[in-house]
Amino acid sequence: EASIKKLDKALNVSQMTVAGNLNLRACAGETCAVITVLSDGDIVTFTSAPPVTLYVHPWREVTVNVNIDGTIVNLTGWVNSKYLYNP
Repeated sequence: EASIKKLDKALNVSQMTVAGNLNLRACAGETCAVITVLSDGDIVTFTSAPPVTLYVHPWREVTVNVNIDGTIVNLTGWVNSKYLYNP
């Protein structure tokens, strides 16, 4: 029950932090193409899309600012919420 409450809390915030390196994917699933790899501590912002709950840890659509060759680029993609935390 405690883990369900923790997950519910995580699903109700608008931003979370990446724990470790995390693939930002083109769709919700491990077989989807990788757009880029996010770094530990990156902040992701959830889009208005609901979580995809076919998995133990829902996939969430997010936007994130990443530095690509010195240029900050805003990307949208999907991440597994298992690798996010709310500091």
